[in-house]
Amino acid sequence: MNILKRLWTRLVYNRGIFQRYIGLRTRNPRNFGAAERAFSRVLHLNERHINARVSRGVLRWRELDNWVGAITDFTELLEQVPTYYLALFYRGMAFYRAGDYYASAQDLAMFIRLDPDSRWAHHARIQLEGMYAILDDLPKLLAPPIEPAASD
Repeated sequence: MNILKRLWTRLVYNRGIFQRYIGLRTRNPRNFGAAERAFSRVLHLNERHINARVSRGVLRWRELDNWVGAITDFTELLEQVPTYYLALFYRGMAFYRAGDYYASAQDLAMFIRLDPDSRWAHHARIQLEGMYAILDDLPKLLAPPIEPAASD
C-alpha cells in the first residue's frame, strides 16, 4: 500500500474514532452512523485493518444494536487473526445480546480457556455464570469454581 493510501486510511480511521467519541458524549445516533461509515470505508481501503474491524464490531454491538453485523465483524477478525482472543469475548457478548445464549456461552468459555489472564476474563466468567443461573438447559462449559478448603 502506498504512503498516500496509508495516510488516507489513518485519517478516515481517526475520523471514525472521533465520531464515536462525539456520539458517546452526545448520544446522537448520527455520530454513531458516521463512525460506522468511516470504519467501513477504512475496511474498503484495507480489509485487513484490525483496529477498524474491532472498532466497527464494538460500535455495532454496543451502540447500534446491530448484533448480526457485530458477530460478522468479529468472526471475520478471528478468521484473519485466530489469536485475537478478545474477539471471542466481544462476539460472545454480541451473541448474548442477539439472544443466542448457547453460542455466547461457547465463545465466552473459549475466551476464558485461551486467555485466562486477560482483564476481561473475569467479566466473561461473571457473564457465563449469570447465564448458567437463569438458563437451566444451557450446558455447563466451565468447570465449577473450586471451593477453598475449610480450615479446622
